[in-house]
Amino acid sequence: MGTRVSSLLGFGPGEVPLDGSLIPVEDVFILDANRHENGEDTRREMHLGLVDGTLHWFADCGDPLGE
Repeated sequence: MGTRVSSLLGFGPGEVPLDGSLIPVEDVFILDANRHENGEDTRREMHLGLVDGTLHWFADCGDPLGE
């Protein structure tokens, strides 16, 4: 199991989707990544944001927390 970044698709200010909303983030890295798990490879776009000097991975994991 693992994730390998293939390329940087973009960088700059942007909005990261989270729970059906868009969260403004000043420094966003958009990455093309390949994930290998359970013998299968999947390709996906990952969003990483630099917030207060710390790199965060933003992922929408399903239903919004308020619902």
